[in-house]
Amino acid sequence: MDIERVLDRVAELYFIIPLAVASVRESNLPSAFRSVYNFLIVIFIGAAIRRGATIAFHNNLFTYHFFTAAEVYFLGQAYYRLTSSRPTRIAIRTAQFLFIPLALLDATIAGGLMAHINTLANTYSGTVFVALALLNLFNLLESDAKSLFKNPYFIFNVAILIDSTITTTIHTLSYFSLEKNLLEKSLFNDVMIVFPYINALYVGLLAYAFSLFKLAVNPLDALPCWLRFAARRRPERPARLSAQPDTTQVTV
Repeated sequence: MDIERVLDRVAELYFIIPLAVASVRESNLPSAFRSVYNFLIVIFIGAAIRRGATIAFHNNLFTYHFFTAAEVYFLGQAYYRLTSSRPTRIAIRTAQFLFIPLALLDATIAGGLMAHINTLANTYSGTVFVALALLNLFNLLESDAKSLFKNPYFIFNVAILIDSTITTTIHTLSYFSLEKNLLEKSLFNDVMIVFPYINALYVGLLAYAFSLFKLAVNPLDALPCWLRFAARRRPERPARLSAQPDTTQVTV
């Protein structure tokens, strides 16, 4: 197995990191970040389905359709809850509803559920999230410019902007390269190599954004069970002997 395949397998597990960070802060997460947390749970389940489909059918292309649909729903919910502007909320709901026929088209006539990656639906969703991330970033820059790197909303939008911009560009370029039947040395095969690194940056920023919220459990309870047990069973150090001289009188 070459290095690219190894990185691709490892990248499937990247989402465990922000999921673990968020799970110990769940009750302290605002509603928008709870939608992101639910998205990570669905992605984790989807990764297991993808691995099973690869082993059983030697084809996991349908999972790309699944991931994009989950992204549009859950991240769309997050952005819906992030804004109080009625026009923006209407635009988000409209974008979500327009995604449905486009996704169906991508899974049937335009591509195929088991035949092609959902380039059209992915490009559409990526464009929508780039616009939403930029809109929120502009609002944050105007209101809270002094502590942006400690603001989980800013970090979240940067993560979405980077991921959506790069993946949308890659999907678009790969579509045109495959259309020209450049299958052996296509741009798609080349750009797929960078996906693990994009995912690493993306989930790293999400994990950092979640870490900025207060822990909902005792720090010891946030440890794995074996570390938690070891920490609680650690024997106490004996008290230091007093350096003062012994003044007890002995009767002869």
